[in-house]
Amino acid sequence: MRIKLPAIIENYQTIILDCDGVIFDSNRFKNKAFAEVLLSNKFSRSQVATFIDYHKRNGGISRYAKFEFFQREIVKQPFNEVLHQSMLHEFADQCRVQYLSSSFTEGFVPLIQQLHQHRKHIFIASGSDEGELRYVFSQRNFHHYFNAIYGSPKPKEEIIKSILTDHPNCLFVGDSIIDLAIARTLAIDFLALKGYSDNPDELEKLAIECSYPILNRFSEIGFE
Repeated sequence: MRIKLPAIIENYQTIILDCDGVIFDSNRFKNKAFAEVLLSNKFSRSQVATFIDYHKRNGGISRYAKFEFFQREIVKQPFNEVLHQSMLHEFADQCRVQYLSSSFTEGFVPLIQQLHQHRKHIFIASGSDEGELRYVFSQRNFHHYFNAIYGSPKPKEEIIKSILTDHPNCLFVGDSIIDLAIARTLAIDFLALKGYSDNPDELEKLAIECSYPILNRFSEIGFE
């Protein structure tokens, strides 16, 4: 049944969605996976704790950049490409399994169904690995809702900039400070979804300062 869309999204022809913390309640398993990969490679708990803090403050940046940052800036060792690739593969193996059973955020499924019925253009722009996301959404039979699914290693800002070329009337939905910063840089409208964010208080504070709308969960918007 086609229902009238809520005012917060009805005027946009295109909706761009982040993935972790927006589509999937997946931030916590990502935090755990990062820690387990680093600990399994014999790095100290203090180094891992420093990295997890950095990771939480930089949601939206790809794992490729984060693992490189860990080597260069936290461990302060020469960059080791073999180690980098090994950690990426180990992390990807964990994520692929977890995504297949991860819960969708509350209210996401009815929202995406209605957006699809209203023939909105729907894109994913994520810091997560692009191939991994396409595999997961195909396996979970949700890929048909999206015009395209994009992710790392291409930076999220570049992804969104390319989408805007053909789809200027858009709303970007994200859960991180990085997402909000990208929206400001590109001068596009933004919806802050804070209920699953690693930094909900700071996200809310910045969203208020920028006059961006804020939701805890998609279920709050309802359908008329």
